[in-house]
Amino acid sequence: MDLRRLSDKTNDFLFTKITYQRFLFALVFIALFIWLAIFTWPNRELHLYFLAVGQGDSVFIRTPDNYKILIDGGPDLTILEKLSAALPFYDRELDLVVLTHPHADHVNGLSAVLAKYKVDKVIYNPVPYKSSQYQLFKDKVKELGIKAETFTKGQVIEFGDGVKLTCFWPLGQETFAELSDVNAASIVVLAQYGEFSALLTGDAEFSQIPQLESQAWPRVQVLKVPHQGSKGAVTEKVLAQLKPDLAVVSVGENKFGHPVKSEIEKLQTCGSEIVRTDLVGTIEVVTNGKRWYYVIEKWK
Repeated sequence: MDLRRLSDKTNDFLFTKITYQRFLFALVFIALFIWLAIFTWPNRELHLYFLAVGQGDSVFIRTPDNYKILIDGGPDLTILEKLSAALPFYDRELDLVVLTHPHADHVNGLSAVLAKYKVDKVIYNPVPYKSSQYQLFKDKVKELGIKAETFTKGQVIEFGDGVKLTCFWPLGQETFAELSDVNAASIVVLAQYGEFSALLTGDAEFSQIPQLESQAWPRVQVLKVPHQGSKGAVTEKVLAQLKPDLAVVSVGENKFGHPVKSEIEKLQTCGSEIVRTDLVGTIEVVTNGKRWYYVIEKWK
């Protein structure tokens, strides 16, 4: 037996195997790089995710230049799962977190978000309200040294890529103590990109806030229905101005009967298509500033 020739063949085999493995590794690396580039490269589209977090609210926004905004965190840690599904696995940064008001179904998930993600700025108004989860949220903001600001009527945040958030409610901070219901202190935001706009309402029920109901409203394509569609959440007067094509109800299993029949009927009368997170899961709205469409997580 020629041991030398056998040794050469073995070496050739090992060399070929190593070269093949390196080739496969290179292909996987290139494919991953292309996937990441496609996922993160600005595509001039605005994405709004109405996250299915149960009986509560959470809206995630990704702008054309990949600014990432989270409005509310839902009632529990479900937000972490839903937010991870909307972001690539390696992305652990948020540009802005907004708390509309300190009720449990909006604030409870946010402390975990602040702990897991690097957050550049937080917006919340100092509404007088006592709860352990609200206090934990405020303590976490301070502990992590996150810049915190308020947001009241007339203020505008622009992201430089055509997206802007305008605050329609509440009025100045002096009104917080005068509000009989913390829901009425909810930050109401109009999100705009080109010809597209969406009204994000927190739990600000229009029938309970005369000053809010009586102001002039723009035409919007999407309305996040206030307070899971509770009684008095919307009014014919406001809907006649908004005329939303799509009405999103962020709701889960509950004992309150949300969304109530009267509010659904008002939305149907004004011609809105109604989608509910408890029935279809997370709802993603995508727009290039002119055309828009929505995608649901699951079929009814």
